Amino acid sequence: MTRVKTVIYGMNTHHLQQLLNDGNQLLEEGRRLAVRRGQAVLVSTVCRADGADLPSLFSYKEKGFAENRFFWSEPGRKLTFAGLGCAYLIESDKASGRYQEIERRWTEIAAGSIGSEGAPEYAGPHLFGGFSFDPLNPSSSDWREYPSARFVLPRIMFTQMEDGVWITLNKIVSEHGEAPDWREEIDFLTACGSQDPSEEETADADADIIYKEETSPTDWMQAVEEAAEAIRAGEMEKVVLARSIRLYAEQDYPIAAILRRLLHEQTNSYVFAFGYGSSCFAGATPERLMRSKGREFHTLSLAGSIARGATEAEDQRLGEALYHDQKNLHEHQLTVQMIVDEMEALCEQVDVPDGPILHKLKDIQHLLTPITGWAREGATLLQAVERLHPTPALAPTSSSTRWSRWRRRSVSFPLPERSVGSASRCAQSRERCSAEVVHSTAQRMP
Repeated sequence: MTRVKTVIYGMNTHHLQQLLNDGNQLLEEGRRLAVRRGQAVLVSTVCRADGADLPSLFSYKEKGFAENRFFWSEPGRKLTFAGLGCAYLIESDKASGRYQEIERRWTEIAAGSIGSEGAPEYAGPHLFGGFSFDPLNPSSSDWREYPSARFVLPRIMFTQMEDGVWITLNKIVSEHGEAPDWREEIDFLTACGSQDPSEEETADADADIIYKEETSPTDWMQAVEEAAEAIRAGEMEKVVLARSIRLYAEQDYPIAAILRRLLHEQTNSYVFAFGYGSSCFAGATPERLMRSKGREFHTLSLAGSIARGATEAEDQRLGEALYHDQKNLHEHQLTVQMIVDEMEALCEQVDVPDGPILHKLKDIQHLLTPITGWAREGATLLQAVERLHPTPALAPTSSSTRWSRWRRRSVSFPLPERSVGSASRCAQSRERCSAEVVHSTAQRMP
């Protein structure tokens, strides 16, 4: 692998040329393999970088890269991804079978892929995207660019870890025509050095809100009363209600600035952004739906909440009140039980501690119960996602159709090539076969 020097808005031209040459050798190999197999081959090349400002990638407007962008950062910021462009797209608007379709198509293209030797676990080909909560619920115009399931393999991906930054270039090589090259990708990385950082910094100021729409108090109280009546009537045990707020501004919301603010303020949350076309789905969430590592499935119940205190003493008092509140404990246990029931269908063993712990965020604290399962042979990440998505932490626990059709939200996550690759590849490196999924509510930035 080649070492590439990069700064916030630039990269070393000499090393980029070396990356181009090394990567083109892989493309030639991929072309020969595609012709021999009679089908397209995924080729990925990986190199190390010295640093990068990943939120700034949302400021670039170059055609072919701006239409598909993503950002993903774990709590604690030990692992962050950012990507541009689309090398491979998987979409589905099916009401059923969407999980299986995504898994089947990704497994097919990932199983026969080739790439750089010695790449770290979180570099190389990763698929990013998400599923809507309810494929049968009609989508509003806000979600016109987001089908029921959409996943993108980026053309360029940055991975930032504690030991540095890595760059991955991905390309699908066809068995037809001439072998492609990395010229456009390298030209883009080179062009990053020609943009004046001040152009982006001017967007860091708050967008001036000129108009706001939100649910009226009357409509909101009616929704609360209907939900309470449904619980009293036995139609459901638990429901999560949410109000939407629509903000209008004279200019586009600066996504790079929004990401920087979330990273700074929401240090214990997953921060994400998925930009498609003219829309961007961005936000922060503390909840991880599922993480797989080898045979282990790691999930959690995050339900039951109370505010943080203004002082340490008040914060402790509020936490103790939440920890002993029967209503919140009941709601939390409903979520725990649903997760355990679904995981037992896929796991040989499911471990749950005796009780929850307090999970403190910037403005709120939750009850949290970690749950671990050991997958049965053949059980996959997306099978677990299908069973758990969404959990009662965000959804009603109900068999009533009236309460099962609800306002659209989304789940989003990065899906490494190794997590759903061929069984033999996964078995050979179980400790490296990992992926994460988080729940996230809709926060669209026009």
